[in-house]
Amino acid sequence: MHSFNYLLCFFFFFCFSAFCRSELSISTSFFPLFFRKECNPNWPNNRQSLADCAIGFGQYALGGKGGEYYIVTDSSNDDAVNPRPGTLSYAVIQTEPLWIVFPGNMLIKLSQELIFNSYKTLDGRGANVHIVGGGCITLQFISNVIIHNVHIHNCYPSGGANMRSSPTHYGYRTKSDGF
Repeated sequence: MHSFNYLLCFFFFFCFSAFCRSELSISTSFFPLFFRKECNPNWPNNRQSLADCAIGFGQYALGGKGGEYYIVTDSSNDDAVNPRPGTLSYAVIQTEPLWIVFPGNMLIKLSQELIFNSYKTLDGRGANVHIVGGGCITLQFISNVIIHNVHIHNCYPSGGANMRSSPTHYGYRTKSDGF
């Protein structure tokens, strides 16, 4: 029941964000992925098989499948224009597919929203990962994002600042809604 509640919250998070933010285009990318538990009991040796285990609306989402593994080694998030390598903020703005993992438990306190690019998987399996704070996660004009086993909570509006949205672009972001 606990995992169902988590997925239900995940569903409402993305549906609510999609309907409330006029700049978001609604697509199946904003619906939850449900995973079959029996799909790969050997997941620590083949994490990317998670992308083949989804059922439901998001079953064709690739996430970072086929991309490099990126290990988040730094929980800081203090520079929205020039995020440091090793941070989650640095990983999610990259243009290439990435399978993002965590070496252990981590609390990531956001100062600004976390803007994703397409073809990313945030894989929190094997660790207790919490993302909290300013702006939370923004999925805007992108596709193929998988977020699995990551706790996202205590978000609040942020913005009114310059932020990087790709390795080659940063610009002024108005205030986010904090969802």
